[in-house]
Amino acid sequence: GRRGSGARGHVRRRAVTKGDGELLWSLGSLPASFKEVVADSTREYKILCYGDSHTLGMCALGKVYEPYGRALAAALSQDLGASVEVVVAGHYALPTAELLAQRDEDEVKDGLGNICGGLGHLLKTLDRPPDVVLVMAGANDTGTLTGKNMEELSDSISRLYALPLAHGFKTLALAPLTRPSQKAASLVRRARLAKMLSWWVDDYGESRADDPEQLPRAAFVDPATILLPGPADGADGHWDADTFHLTPKGSRFLGRKLADYVAALLFDTKMPMQYSDEAIEDASGVQLRGIEVWRARPEEKAEAYLGDVEDDFARGELSRRVPTRSLALLMVKPEDVPCVGQEAEFFLSRSAGDAGTLAAVDYAVAWDGGVMACLPQIEDALGLPRGGTAIEIVDLLRWSDDEVMLKVRGASLLQLVAKHPSRRAKGFVVAMLQEVLEWGRFEAEAGIDALEGELATLEHLFGECGELQRRTNLDAAGDFGRTALSERVASVLQTTEPVRMLGVPSGIDESRLRRAAAISHAALAALSVNQRMKLLVQPESLSLRIKHLNEYLGKVRSLLCARLAMGRALDEDDGPNSGSS
Repeated sequence: GRRGSGARGHVRRRAVTKGDGELLWSLGSLPASFKEVVADSTREYKILCYGDSHTLGMCALGKVYEPYGRALAAALSQDLGASVEVVVAGHYALPTAELLAQRDEDEVKDGLGNICGGLGHLLKTLDRPPDVVLVMAGANDTGTLTGKNMEELSDSISRLYALPLAHGFKTLALAPLTRPSQKAASLVRRARLAKMLSWWVDDYGESRADDPEQLPRAAFVDPATILLPGPADGADGHWDADTFHLTPKGSRFLGRKLADYVAALLFDTKMPMQYSDEAIEDASGVQLRGIEVWRARPEEKAEAYLGDVEDDFARGELSRRVPTRSLALLMVKPEDVPCVGQEAEFFLSRSAGDAGTLAAVDYAVAWDGGVMACLPQIEDALGLPRGGTAIEIVDLLRWSDDEVMLKVRGASLLQLVAKHPSRRAKGFVVAMLQEVLEWGRFEAEAGIDALEGELATLEHLFGECGELQRRTNLDAAGDFGRTALSERVASVLQTTEPVRMLGVPSGIDESRLRRAAAISHAALAALSVNQRMKLLVQPESLSLRIKHLNEYLGKVRSLLCARLAMGRALDEDDGPNSGSS
């Protein structure tokens, strides 16, 4: 190509001084430069951000621009107390293969007519070597992503990551952005692609371990752990109305969040934790990040449609201490709904009519860390049940695109915000819910010692019912005899060990509260299906749950004792002398 705007020492840039926050109607010549100057600082850092239109910050169909690099410069300068220059370069609507093929060209024309040098050319011609290079590519390829071309795309993006590393520059490798308009299956394929890219960075890190002084450091960030899904309306959210690009607000948010990762590369410190650091992975490498991802999402305001939601707060059905958020619903037979601390497996098949459920699973994996709300499918019911179980997907095996084996664990109880309308998306239902805290007003009034006294009663009743069941062979009320309650409690504690308990007040021993909750959930799981559903669909905090369990077990004991006494009376009537006068 011709030596032009990208020639050494002749790079034309647009400088934006600190505090300059107006929208940009044009980036001018590329690459563009955003400078934040700290007058009394002798330190100065240079960052290069390279990629596609997401890096260029295209908003409102190209009417305005807000590169994330602009907010990155401001955040880094403020955090470090130093001058920072962020150079932004990229190409609109070019696939990754094209970016790679023209990497050494000094002029690459994109879909909007912008001209900018390729990544390899920029690395050789910037007036000062960058301290860190950020590379994000692949968004223009994910719309046609399939299982067949995923490896090829991963290889192309990885080769772009490798360019600044080969020049000796520290590199932050970014996965391509997702978008709200993608179908569930596409979201899962993008998540797999992101995982493959993270593997490449991991492999590079292992090779660097042999010679850390000679090879520059690389780190990987999936923006899907930063930019959570939201309405693509171009108004107050992070996603533009075209359902592909970010709004200026979303781009600034991304830039501010990436500042921590760039700073860690600059000073060779530990990278900030991503959700994936403690992820559970399925057989395909898809990250299933658990309930903490859902808990980390912004609160969603509950808007009434059948009455005033404030009434539910006033009656104590909803708690002001707990945020309300939406989840995809997994509707199953009542006998299949897991209680907290239980594990369950589901086989889903499109041919069996599970297309909507498969889409719900994909949605949960892509957006909510593999968390869903499991509710009973009650025949002829009007509306949805008021409660259910928050389940985490702990294993997901895809036999094909149409068949999935799902393993889940019950993590916490959920209360449906009944006066908020649920919505149907791609064949499944998304509803607003709130977690049920184990410790609330009633527990605080009673105290942990009194609760443990009630639990001792529960354990005694459970044991008596088990003994009576063994003697009467009657188990319609539940299963109290085959497995000891202590074994059930140990299983619940082990299953829920990774789940953080919410709302534990200071001064309360969490281990005591955790064991108390485990006893109640273990006993609940042993009840008959009908009785279990009565308590699950009207979820309550620990104290009320124990109360109702004790009431039920007391009735079961009385009935079994009466049946046993009746059997004895009949045996006596049928004795050897029963027919004599």
